[in-house]
Amino acid sequence: MTEQNTSKKTSYLLTVVAILILVAGIFFIRTGAESPKTSCQVLDVLKQSQPINAADLKALINGNSLVGATSNTKTLYQMYFKEDGTYIFQRGQNKKNRNLGKWWIEENYLCTEKTVDNQVKLNKYQFFPLYGDAYTSKSKFGDCAAPEEFCPAFLFVKGNAFNL
Repeated sequence: MTEQNTSKKTSYLLTVVAILILVAGIFFIRTGAESPKTSCQVLDVLKQSQPINAADLKALINGNSLVGATSNTKTLYQMYFKEDGTYIFQRGQNKKNRNLGKWWIEENYLCTEKTVDNQVKLNKYQFFPLYGDAYTSKSKFGDCAAPEEFCPAFLFVKGNAFNL
């Protein structure tokens, strides 16, 4: 596949994913993201749901990609979880906005580690299914939300969908 075709495929995938995220906006459980009634209803359902178990979580993540929007800026991001226990995180389409790190499963949590400005940052999340390939996570500690709060929704895509 030529670089131009790969670039077109990536742009197309990012556009489709952005549209899917906008359509699935009711799952963005952040203050002001939806009317309080809708957010409360979704939050009530999530509070009663169970997180994915460790084996299913590893099968979902290992060798696959995740796409979503950042909590603060709502910037589109992609994340590829390599089978060797490392990951690539990219904000937007600019390769300069990439972070590399490690991932592992601990009980039913996804744990990630990255170094930013010579400081090691750890994140720990439980994953909850929403619909189809859409999920949300709850932060034990991490970047996307305060502890024990749900993060914005995201989608899983098979393989290294964005050629990270």
